Amino acid sequence: MDYITAYSLTCVEIPAISAIPGNSEHEPFVVRGISREDMAEMYGGGGVLEGTADYRQLLDGDGILVCPAGSALKEIYRTGYQVGDSITVSCYNGQSKTYTVMGIVQDVQIGSSTHFFILPEEELSALYPEISDFTGYVNLHTEQDSDQLRRAVFSAVSDQRVAVSGLDDLSAELERGLRGELARDYGILIFIFVFSLINLANTLITNLLTRQQEFGVFQSVGMSDRQLSNMLSFECLYYVGITLLVTLTLGTACSLAVCRVFDRIGMFGTLTYHFPVLQVLLFGAALLLVQGVFSACAVRYTRRLSLVERIKAVD
Repeated sequence: MDYITAYSLTCVEIPAISAIPGNSEHEPFVVRGISREDMAEMYGGGGVLEGTADYRQLLDGDGILVCPAGSALKEIYRTGYQVGDSITVSCYNGQSKTYTVMGIVQDVQIGSSTHFFILPEEELSALYPEISDFTGYVNLHTEQDSDQLRRAVFSAVSDQRVAVSGLDDLSAELERGLRGELARDYGILIFIFVFSLINLANTLITNLLTRQQEFGVFQSVGMSDRQLSNMLSFECLYYVGITLLVTLTLGTACSLAVCRVFDRIGMFGTLTYHFPVLQVLLFGAALLLVQGVFSACAVRYTRRLSLVERIKAVD
């Protein structure tokens, strides 16, 4: 094992966030405690976005640091904090305390957990004086085999409340979560896809039924069935072209916007947008299939009525 990194953590509730409609009433928030040395090391090189991250000032002024965490506070909990705002935290031992936001700092990821608030390590004892050890997360940095290290840790730790996981476990967990999210997203997309095809078919059929008199007049002055079929095909291709144009422009813009939102949140790490070539080709092929079937069926349908009946048709 090369070295070990330990992190001090505790959980609190924030009544002001819980009171916002749509948020959970008793949402727990992780508060990280940082020592004087670690705070100077992490934020002494430009990690402070606004305000200050001076350890002594935080202690003396009941200050707290806020991590934007990719704007997740605003996106998920519909709230945000600026330097000078007050945050009242409610502890599970019954006491509460109000802090002043003294700094907005860059987020420092701890494994797979997300935290938004940082306090001086000594403040954790002020919140929970009955707790002597606030170590909540330990990183073992090593080049050893993860399975071998996991077995060694399990044999050394008898407390069943301690969870042991490696990078492979975190990757597998993230992959399972992404697969579930993709399955839900593709379910919604398939519904929209089928609905759009049904809407296109309905538009074309309604257009065909309401224009029988027009088609009859055209054929009475010499339009052949082939010319009528070509006209309907070009009209259908026009609808298909407009649909694909909207999909490629507005759809792509919306996809880029969604990727940027989730990238700011940081929930799935750094996201890179890739144009869905296969999905667009399948969508285009389905539209062309509808166009081909409609063109063939439209001419057959118009032949069922005589030319006189179509001309006399009332819209």
